[in-house]
Amino acid sequence: MHIVLMAHGHFAHTPLEEAALARADRIIAADGGAQHVLMAGRIPHLVVGDMDSISTETMEELHAQSVPMHIHPRHKDETDLELALRAADSATEITILGALGGRRDHEWANMLLLAQAPCPARILHQTCSIFLVDHRRPQLTLQTMPEDTVSLIPLTDAHGVTLTGLAYPLSQATLPLGSPRGVSNVALGTCATISLTNGRMLVMHLSRTYSR
Repeated sequence: MHIVLMAHGHFAHTPLEEAALARADRIIAADGGAQHVLMAGRIPHLVVGDMDSISTETMEELHAQSVPMHIHPRHKDETDLELALRAADSATEITILGALGGRRDHEWANMLLLAQAPCPARILHQTCSIFLVDHRRPQLTLQTMPEDTVSLIPLTDAHGVTLTGLAYPLSQATLPLGSPRGVSNVALGTCATISLTNGRMLVMHLSRTYSR
């Protein structure tokens, strides 16, 4: 089951983002993310959060559409997107939209939430897809176009890093935490693979086209 989580950050309605919504089996909105879903012409299957970012008009529309809501207190330990991610426990694939473009602390917290995903997950922001590669998902295969940009951001010392299908391949390399060595690699064709044996990395795939 492909579940889309919609946060309340920037949502640009790009073809890639709209295609992810169209392919969703279920849409869960985190608080004000419900407004993005409605503006895209869709109805969320569930809204989760403390509801402090939802306008009165949006709330009225959600009630009119009988959308279920899991309402939490404003003073809580979890972010609204974390609560939405927990509600997606039946997913086999997760796409997170609207996770970037706001406060920097929220952006980083949202990217690191990929570590809590119960299944393969990505953050999609305009033409950039962000994945986490670690012991749970030690290999990632990307569908690319020539000249797409692929960047690796180690979150720990990353060992055994191997890259294929990219202009700057690696074989069993180590990328230390804080190293920019993995930034701005370039896809050569329609497929690239990234793997490691130990550690954690964010993988950012910047597509050069909206057409896919």
